[in-house]
Amino acid sequence: MCCGKPVDYTIPKGVGYKTLKYKCGNTGIDGNPVLCDACAEEFKDRDWRREAEENGEVWDEEGY
Repeated sequence: MCCGKPVDYTIPKGVGYKTLKYKCGNTGIDGNPVLCDACAEEFKDRDWRREAEENGEVWDEEGY
């Protein structure tokens, strides 16, 4: 599906930020896919949430 190249992913930590290393295509700490620029362009029109719902995933009223 994705290329697997290393991707820097920045998350909040305290009053600053921390940069994590992920492989392209893995799921980030927030539950969203982490994609490199090339794969993000390729999958920009993909509806991840709809696909997950079609595969049986369920969220509560707040969308989590």
